[in-house]
Amino acid sequence: HPQAAGAGGRSARLRGPRPRAEQGRRDHGVRGPDGRRARRTAAERAVQPAAAAGRGGAGGPPPPAGGAPIADAALVESLRKQLNDAQRALAAHSTAHVHARSQQNPKYPPRFPVEDAKVSWKVPWPEYSPVPFVAPSVLAAERSDANPNGWADSPRPNLAELKHRLSCEGPLFFDADQRPVNPRGRTGVCGRGMLGKWGPNRAADPIVTRWKPGDKRKLQIVAIQRGDTGVWALPGGMVDAGEVVSVTVRREFAEEAGNMASDAERAAFNAAVDELFAHGEVVYRGYVD
Repeated sequence: HPQAAGAGGRSARLRGPRPRAEQGRRDHGVRGPDGRRARRTAAERAVQPAAAAGRGGAGGPPPPAGGAPIADAALVESLRKQLNDAQRALAAHSTAHVHARSQQNPKYPPRFPVEDAKVSWKVPWPEYSPVPFVAPSVLAAERSDANPNGWADSPRPNLAELKHRLSCEGPLFFDADQRPVNPRGRTGVCGRGMLGKWGPNRAADPIVTRWKPGDKRKLQIVAIQRGDTGVWALPGGMVDAGEVVSVTVRREFAEEAGNMASDAERAAFNAAVDELFAHGEVVYRGYVD
């Protein structure tokens, strides 16, 4: 996305005695109103000493006569804010994208810095000012009357067309300028970047493996080294309009991994690829950071 599940049900699990570390972690539970032991998050445990001090705990003032609680609205509000901030930070860190906020790709301009706690769109951030960016290659490929076969969308989102673009993340969300936003949160950049389409940009990545010849304890995988960032990646690419995903993975694999020196090698490679991609299964469908 520019700016961009498994079936439910219960299963029975068997488990032995808990390790010491887990026993210690569960022992931090507290009793709820019904007498049951409830777990506290790390954020709650971090705030607990300050809260205890406010209640007359160790290091704090003694409780007033009669056991009545100390009425300190400022302290309560401060602790509540600390707890909420910590919980938001923990939740954001567990789902926040990383590469979409990085400067790994040198073709992107410096992004507006986005820390983990402020990735989510649910976190108010009036000061957020993402950097506008659309790659020159995308601008040159925009579909228009002069370029009807362009693979990239026009500069302004076509809302009627976007209604038919489904995302694995759910419904599309838009900013104040009616541009689709990244469903996982802020990236520090607005616009299409190096992606050609508003909203979801569909890609297909084949995962091709084999057991190492002579040593079936080691599994090998086909990977390529990207020319723009130097990182290793699966040999995949973008799905063309109207293209079936199985065709995409075969085409991209042949293009990116089939750089053979001779015609004979290339013919043998293509025959092997045809046999290989006659079978396969989808192992993941969703957002890729």
